[in-house]
Amino acid sequence: MVGLASNRNACVSEYWSSQRWNINWRREIRGGAELSQNSQLMSCIQIMCTNLDQDTWQWKFGDEESVTMRYVRYSLDVSRFPFASIATRWCKILPIKVNVFVWRAMLNRLPTHTSLDHRGIDIESLMCPCCNNNVEDSNHVFFTSNVALEL
Repeated sequence: MVGLASNRNACVSEYWSSQRWNINWRREIRGGAELSQNSQLMSCIQIMCTNLDQDTWQWKFGDEESVTMRYVRYSLDVSRFPFASIATRWCKILPIKVNVFVWRAMLNRLPTHTSLDHRGIDIESLMCPCCNNNVEDSNHVFFTSNVALEL
Protein backbone atom coordinates (compact mmCIF):
# COMPACT_ATOMS: atom_id res chain seq x y z
CA MET A 1 0.00 0.00 0.00
CA VAL A 2 2.97 2.30 0.59
CA GLY A 3 3.74 2.07 -3.13
CA LEU A 4 0.27 3.40 -3.94
CA ALA A 5 0.48 6.43 -1.64
CA SER A 6 0.80 9.69 -3.54
CA ASN A 7 3.40 10.97 -1.05
CA ARG A 8 5.55 8.12 0.26
CA ASN A 9 7.65 10.48 2.38
CA ALA A 10 4.75 12.02 4.28
CA CYS A 11 4.59 11.95 8.06
CA VAL A 12 1.83 9.90 9.62
CA SER A 13 0.19 13.08 10.91
CA GLU A 14 -0.22 14.37 7.34
CA TYR A 15 -2.70 11.57 6.67
CA TRP A 16 -4.88 12.56 9.65
CA SER A 17 -7.28 15.45 9.20
CA SER A 18 -10.66 16.37 10.67
CA GLN A 19 -10.57 13.42 13.06
CA ARG A 20 -10.28 10.84 10.26
CA TRP A 21 -7.66 9.16 8.09
CA ASN A 22 -7.29 10.71 4.66
CA ILE A 23 -4.78 8.88 2.47
CA ASN A 24 -4.33 10.11 -1.08
CA TRP A 25 -3.58 7.30 -3.51
CA ARG A 26 -1.76 7.68 -6.84
CA ARG A 27 -4.66 5.82 -8.47
CA GLU A 28 -7.88 4.10 -7.50
CA ILE A 29 -7.60 0.99 -5.35
CA ARG A 30 -8.28 -2.06 -7.49
CA GLY A 31 -10.13 -5.12 -6.26
CA GLY A 32 -8.56 -8.34 -5.05
CA ALA A 33 -5.38 -8.10 -2.99
CA GLU A 34 -5.22 -4.30 -3.06
CA LEU A 35 -8.76 -3.94 -1.75
CA SER A 36 -8.11 -6.56 0.92
CA GLN A 37 -4.85 -4.91 2.01
CA ASN A 38 -6.51 -1.49 2.09
CA SER A 39 -9.31 -2.86 4.28
CA GLN A 40 -6.77 -4.44 6.63
CA LEU A 41 -4.78 -1.21 6.79
CA MET A 42 -7.87 0.85 7.58
CA SER A 43 -9.04 -1.54 10.29
CA CYS A 44 -5.58 -1.42 11.89
CA ILE A 45 -5.24 2.35 11.88
CA GLN A 46 -8.80 3.11 13.01
CA ILE A 47 -7.79 2.41 16.60
CA MET A 48 -4.70 4.65 16.45
CA CYS A 49 -4.44 8.10 17.97
CA THR A 50 -2.12 10.75 16.60
CA ASN A 51 -0.58 13.92 17.90
CA LEU A 52 1.44 16.71 16.36
CA ASP A 53 4.75 15.53 17.83
CA GLN A 54 7.58 14.55 15.52
CA ASP A 55 7.35 10.97 14.23
CA THR A 56 9.66 8.55 16.03
CA TRP A 57 10.67 4.91 15.90
CA GLN A 58 9.28 2.77 18.68
CA TRP A 59 9.99 -0.80 19.73
CA LYS A 60 6.59 -2.49 19.64
CA PHE A 61 7.40 -5.26 22.12
CA GLY A 62 8.02 -3.06 25.15
CA ASP A 63 9.26 0.16 26.62
CA GLU A 64 12.94 -0.76 26.55
CA GLU A 65 15.19 2.21 25.84
CA SER A 66 18.19 0.10 24.84
CA VAL A 67 17.23 -2.98 22.88
CA THR A 68 19.61 -5.93 23.03
CA MET A 69 19.63 -8.98 20.80
CA ARG A 70 18.77 -11.09 23.84
CA TYR A 71 15.68 -8.95 24.45
CA VAL A 72 14.72 -9.11 20.75
CA ARG A 73 15.04 -12.91 20.70
CA TYR A 74 13.02 -13.22 23.92
CA SER A 75 10.31 -10.85 22.61
CA LEU A 76 10.02 -12.75 19.33
CA ASP A 77 9.82 -16.09 21.15
CA VAL A 78 7.02 -14.81 23.39
CA SER A 79 5.04 -13.04 20.66
CA ARG A 80 5.38 -15.47 17.77
CA PHE A 81 5.59 -18.76 19.64
CA PRO A 82 3.67 -18.25 22.89
CA PHE A 83 2.88 -21.94 23.33
CA ALA A 84 6.17 -23.40 22.09
CA SER A 85 8.22 -24.97 24.84
CA ILE A 86 11.31 -24.92 22.62
CA ALA A 87 13.19 -21.64 22.44
CA THR A 88 14.88 -20.41 19.29
CA ARG A 89 18.49 -21.03 20.30
CA TRP A 90 21.15 -21.83 17.74
CA CYS A 91 24.37 -23.81 17.79
CA LYS A 92 26.90 -21.30 16.47
CA ILE A 93 29.21 -23.87 14.88
CA LEU A 94 26.45 -25.20 12.60
CA PRO A 95 25.19 -23.41 9.48
CA ILE A 96 21.96 -21.46 10.03
CA LYS A 97 20.04 -23.73 7.65
CA VAL A 98 20.92 -26.73 9.84
CA ASN A 99 19.81 -24.89 12.98
CA VAL A 100 16.51 -23.94 11.33
CA PHE A 101 15.98 -27.49 10.06
CA VAL A 102 16.54 -29.03 13.51
CA TRP A 103 14.34 -26.40 15.16
CA ARG A 104 11.52 -27.05 12.68
CA ALA A 105 11.91 -30.80 13.21
CA MET A 106 11.61 -30.34 16.98
CA LEU A 107 8.40 -28.33 16.47
CA ASN A 108 7.10 -30.94 13.98
CA ARG A 109 6.98 -28.25 11.27
CA LEU A 110 8.81 -30.13 8.52
CA PRO A 111 6.79 -30.78 5.34
CA THR A 112 5.97 -34.41 6.05
CA HIS A 113 2.77 -35.91 4.69
CA THR A 114 1.13 -35.71 8.12
CA SER A 115 2.00 -32.06 8.75
CA LEU A 116 0.99 -31.02 5.22
CA ASP A 117 -2.35 -32.79 5.67
CA HIS A 118 -2.78 -31.10 9.06
CA ARG A 119 -2.32 -27.70 7.33
CA GLY A 120 -5.09 -28.49 4.86
CA ILE A 121 -2.95 -29.48 1.87
CA ASP A 122 -4.50 -32.38 -0.03
CA ILE A 123 -2.13 -35.36 0.11
CA GLU A 124 -2.91 -38.53 -1.83
CA SER A 125 -1.61 -40.81 0.91
CA LEU A 126 -0.26 -40.18 4.40
CA MET A 127 1.88 -43.30 4.21
CA CYS A 128 5.66 -43.01 4.04
CA PRO A 129 6.73 -43.20 0.36
CA CYS A 130 9.96 -45.05 1.26
CA CYS A 131 8.54 -47.97 3.23
CA ASN A 132 4.76 -47.60 2.87
CA ASN A 133 4.44 -49.18 6.35
CA ASN A 134 3.74 -46.19 8.59
CA VAL A 135 2.27 -42.72 8.41
CA GLU A 136 4.99 -40.24 7.43
CA ASP A 137 5.71 -37.81 10.25
CA SER A 138 8.97 -36.39 11.65
CA ASN A 139 9.27 -39.12 14.25
CA HIS A 140 8.92 -41.86 11.63
CA VAL A 141 11.30 -40.22 9.15
CA PHE A 142 14.11 -39.70 11.68
CA PHE A 143 13.70 -42.59 14.12
CA THR A 144 11.53 -45.52 13.03
CA SER A 145 11.71 -45.75 9.24
CA ASN A 146 13.83 -48.46 7.62
CA VAL A 147 16.16 -45.80 6.23
CA ALA A 148 16.68 -44.22 9.67
CA LEU A 149 17.24 -47.59 11.32
CA GLU A 150 19.92 -48.50 8.76
CA LEU A 151 21.85 -45.34 9.58
